[in-house]
Amino acid sequence: MAYTALAIANALIELDEERGGTGITPMQLQKLLYYSHAWSLALRDEPLIVESFQKWDYGPVVPSVYYEFRQYGAQPILEPGTRPSSNDPSRSVAPTVKGSDEWTWNLLERVLDQYGRLSGVELSIMSHRPSSAWARTEGSNAKIPDSLIKEEIAAEIQGAI
Repeated sequence: MAYTALAIANALIELDEERGGTGITPMQLQKLLYYSHAWSLALRDEPLIVESFQKWDYGPVVPSVYYEFRQYGAQPILEPGTRPSSNDPSRSVAPTVKGSDEWTWNLLERVLDQYGRLSGVELSIMSHRPSSAWARTEGSNAKIPDSLIKEEIAAEIQGAI
């Protein structure tokens, strides 16, 4: 099942907190979102996130998540992201992954196991490898095709699963 990037972001923040982590910075979050989406593409041939990643200077970014959490700068995110409720636009809700979606929760756990200990800068460096989808996408702010994301990660995760 595909989710908004904000729902996956909130789930990652929640899992990190449950694990007693030190918090996720906005840059880490962007890269964890990217790898979560990439693993879903490689393992299931299905997108995890409905929005597209764009090629920004520091790696793949979902703009809506960037703007939601940019006020944290390089500090850990303290609160889940919110959006207006569809039932009552005067109320805000914090979207997340459905509790019954075990596949997605397990995927996010595995991504945190693999990449969660890395800093935002380390993850950004990884996303800049010459063979990466980011490096192979032409133009600043261009959409990074899912086909390139899947291709980049498919070989990498064979050793991680």
